Amino acid sequence: MSTPGNPTPITRQARVAGAVKYRLGDGPMCKVPPGPVEVTLAATDATLTWAVDEGRQSAAVPLHEYQRMLRDRAIVLDA
Repeated sequence: MSTPGNPTPITRQARVAGAVKYRLGDGPMCKVPPGPVEVTLAATDATLTWAVDEGRQSAAVPLHEYQRMLRDRAIVLDA
């Protein structure tokens, strides 16, 4: 993950294996579909990016939420 001394984000491959939700602006909670995601870690958040039809979609989640998703095994990092 990036730090004040190293602001470069780190990107990892993972998969959604459980309930992963994010809020679309001020709107309702939305689900990230099960399957592969790219996770880009920054100092305060994790950006999840996944394929949708012929495009890609992404959502930023607070770092503490991302860490909870890892603990709950809703997101599983690839080896």
